[in-house]
Amino acid sequence: MEKINTNLGNKFKLKAAFEGKKSVLSDPEEACQLKQIHSNIIYEIHSSQDLAQVRGKEGDGLLSYLPNRPLLIKTADCVPILLAHPQGIIGALHAGWRGSSQQILSLALKKIEALSLDLKEVKLWIGPAIAFSCYEVGEEVAKHFPEAVFGPCLRPAKSPGKYYLGLQEANYYLALKAGVPKSNLYLSPHCTFCEPQDYYSYRWAKQNHKEETARNHSWIVFN
Repeated sequence: MEKINTNLGNKFKLKAAFEGKKSVLSDPEEACQLKQIHSNIIYEIHSSQDLAQVRGKEGDGLLSYLPNRPLLIKTADCVPILLAHPQGIIGALHAGWRGSSQQILSLALKKIEALSLDLKEVKLWIGPAIAFSCYEVGEEVAKHFPEAVFGPCLRPAKSPGKYYLGLQEANYYLALKAGVPKSNLYLSPHCTFCEPQDYYSYRWAKQNHKEETARNHSWIVFN
């Protein structure tokens, strides 16, 4: 588990965490979460009415302007991304290879920038996911990650026609390119595939013929 406790500007306190298979939220079902579909669909929450309407919808990103209302993302090798702006905005994104290739993070940052807010003030945390050296993909996936857009997030694997893909690194590059300072970016060192005792990994479970189905919880809230 990785916990985040920090000030969000001069007005707010921020709490967040990247967890394993169990959440320490008092009631994770009360957190706002979506029916995740590996997309780049993002919902904005401005009011309690928005919160009620958004909860359970199909999508993979949330931006909220409401205090005391946690956002929750569930992953199993995909990248959980949490972000915050000191004007009282928090976000939670689910970025698998599809969401990453469709630049869900870039879209979220553009929504914040559209409010005339400075992206240099954004704090962004990229959580535990399957690591660069553990995530082997074919050309059908690799072709969606050109270096001009995502930076050096691909390298050849040993098998012909296969590549290692760094989803954390691709999103880190997108954040830098959008204008988030390196000093405001956090990249988790934890690999879900290499640490099955702490995190659930879909690929590890499949490779080891485990029938367990679980998810890793990542959440963020401010007050």
